[in-house]
Order: sequence, then C-alpha cells, then structure tokens
Amino acid sequence: MKNPIIFFFVLCIFIESKAQNNLPVFYDQHWTLHSSKYIPSKLGDDYGTFNATIMNPYSYLNNSGFGLKNLAGIDNAKIDNALKQMAPSNIAGGGLDIDIIGMSYKIMKREKEFMSFSFFATDRLGTNFIYTRDFFDLIWNGNAKFEGKKADMTLGFNASYMREYALGWSMPIDIPSIGDDVKMKVGARMKLMRGFAAISFPKSEISLKTSDLGRSLVFETDYTMNIAGYDGTEVVDNPLNARGGGVGMDLSTTVSFLKNFEASLAVIDIGSVKYKDDTYQYSRKSQINFDGIPIKDVLKGGDFDIENYITDEFKGTEKASSSFSNPLPTRLILQGEYKTKSNTKKKNREFYDKRASFTYIQGFNNQPGGTTKPFFSLGYNHSFNYVFNIGATTNYGGYGRFGFGLNTSLRFGGLRIGVGTTNLFGATNLVGSGVDFTFLTGITI
Repeated sequence: MKNPIIFFFVLCIFIESKAQNNLPVFYDQHWTLHSSKYIPSKLGDDYGTFNATIMNPYSYLNNSGFGLKNLAGIDNAKIDNALKQMAPSNIAGGGLDIDIIGMSYKIMKREKEFMSFSFFATDRLGTNFIYTRDFFDLIWNGNAKFEGKKADMTLGFNASYMREYALGWSMPIDIPSIGDDVKMKVGARMKLMRGFAAISFPKSEISLKTSDLGRSLVFETDYTMNIAGYDGTEVVDNPLNARGGGVGMDLSTTVSFLKNFEASLAVIDIGSVKYKDDTYQYSRKSQINFDGIPIKDVLKGGDFDIENYITDEFKGTEKASSSFSNPLPTRLILQGEYKTKSNTKKKNREFYDKRASFTYIQGFNNQPGGTTKPFFSLGYNHSFNYVFNIGATTNYGGYGRFGFGLNTSLRFGGLRIGVGTTNLFGATNLVGSGVDFTFLTGITI
C-alpha cells in the first residue's frame, strides 16, 4: 500500500476543521431572530416584543470532493474510488461562528408590527482548502497518464478570524394596489467588521506538463498569498489586536401570498475587510523546466539535496505588504415556504404548525463561509402548540455533498433551547462528507 501518500491524502482533507449554512434557524420558527442573520426581512416574525440570545455556537467541517465513507478502512481501492468521485475542482472547509450576544425589539402599532430592530456581536472563524482532482491523481498514480498533457495542480487556502457588529432593521410595506392577500416585508443589516487575522490566495494557478516519454517536466506557477498577523518569520504577538476593518451589508425582502405561501430573496455579506497592520505577501510567477537534479561528484557516490533544490526552484518573492483587502463571502439566498396555520395564538398572532421549505444559496466567491458551488436544501418543520418543534432537512452542495439533518427546539414560557445538524450521518461511513452542529438559546418577552 502507498502508506505515505494515503497519510498525505487524509491529512489534506481533515486539516480543515461554519455546515456552512445553519439550516435549523432557517426552518424553525422559534429562531426568527437567528434567521434574520441570513434573511433580514424575517426579523420580527415572532410574537415577542423583545428577543435575546447569548453565546450560541455553530460549527461545521465539510468536503465537496468525496464522501467520508471512502476513508473508513482506507485502502488502495477506496482511494481510487474517491478520485473518481472528485470534480475537477473541489473545496473543503470548516469554521466556527459564536453569537456573543444578539437582541431585537419590535415596535407595534395597532396590534401589528410597525418596525423591528436588532443587534448582534458575532465572532466568525472560518477556513477553506481548494484543490483539484489532478493534484491528488498525480500524487497517487504518478504522471504517466499525463504524458503530453497539462495537469491542473492548483491549490488555494483561505482563513480568517473576524468580529462582526451588526445593526438590523425590518419593516412591513403596505402596498394597497396588490391586495390584502399579498404582504411584503423588507429588511437590512449594516455591519462593522474587525479583522484579527487572515490568509488568502487572491491568485493561485499551478500546472504541470509532462513531455512525451516523460523526459522533462514544465511547472508553471502564478500565485499570490496575503497574510495578516504574520511578520515573515513568526506569528506576531497579541493575536486579538485588530489588524484591519471594513463594513458589510445584508439586504432582503419577503413576500407572503395566497395565505399559505412565502418567498424570500436575500443578498448577504456584501462588503470587504481591509488589513493594514502586520501584513505580508508571498508571490511567484514563473515557468520551471525540470530535466533532473544536478548531482555533484558522481564518481565519489554523488551528492545532491532534493529538498533544498525543490524549495529553491519554487520559493516565491517575500515582501512586507502595506495593505490588502479580502471580500466577505457574498451569497444570494432564495427561499420558498408553504405553511399551514394552527389554532395556537399568542399576543393576537397565529402560528404555523407545518412548514415545508426550499432554499437555494449561491456564493460569488470562495472566501471562508462561502463558495461558488451552489447549495440546495429541502426542509420540513412541525410545531406542537408552539411549544415543541421538530424538523428534518436534506441538502446537497456547497462545501459538502449529500446531507440529512434533524433539529428540535423547546419553549418553557419565554425561554427557548434547541439543537440541530444538517448532516446527521456525516461522521459515519454511511453517507455525507462532513459534520456540523448548532446549539441555540433564547429569551422572548
């Protein structure tokens, strides 16, 4: 067995520790405050005048390349099967979001919502690793199959740690001309970002071409790596000092129609973070023709240092950087819901006992927490007298492959507690390619 290569293969997948989209808060009506982080116009869809939450974590680890079952009892055949499952370009990612504090207040007018406001402080830690099928195929099988061809060896790595302060707002819009059966809400969140540390590859292109008969190799590299929180030799002191900042924005609208249907459109994380302090850049653009390693003193047994030779050939230009900007993981969210009302009422508001939902998320970049790979989800949630809620989800895409999840929540008066996952079997060898978990608490008055 190719033991060293298997170890490297597994390491590259599991070195990545946000699933990327917290579905339990999308579908469980106990968590409208939390769901407003994704769809701001959902803010205020609750009987409570005041909502609050503190220290709610959400973590994920996912890989789009292949299912985790390929790593159970790993052997040559499973590695070969994993390579067949991979797309030409793949992404693995992980992260942790912690809502340090969140709260909202709803202003009522004539027993109807007039306007709602919210505030969140959230720590966002995320990372991802972008890799190609050719990269692992060449490592595993060698370059013979690439004779006369160019192999895409591109790798990319992004990581960031930020703190987000967000002010949210939502408001129903009265449009008499469209009738009483159609209701509209709009919402927005303005965000102040503090960037503590970051690594990004704004450009990463690496290829390898093997000549006929394998007599020479041609490496082409063109990459730039930006780092904040590193001085070129070691991680700088005081990692919690902000090294950059920026602003962001979330926008959305929700339309209810035909009594039981609801549709939402949102664009979130519009903006960027600019890093100015303790920044560093590493880059290279070159073409390397490799015909072999020079060996000195052949008659005396030879003398060569392959490690230093390769390092010298691929080492990029190092320099201190004045500043660089990283975009936020901008995403488009489309959601449709069919809901049936129950007889449960609180503060003159009816609640829904059955909710069936569809969600589509499309990212515009591959920053941590987002990806250009589309994400689809179906969800169902059942509420028992607005006290005990339970739901199930199925999803595909984004950082992961197929996932099946469960979520549940319980209300004790004004106190709420809930847990959920979008990939219940992700940590087993049955199905899935990742794991995630969310723990939710809240107070409603």
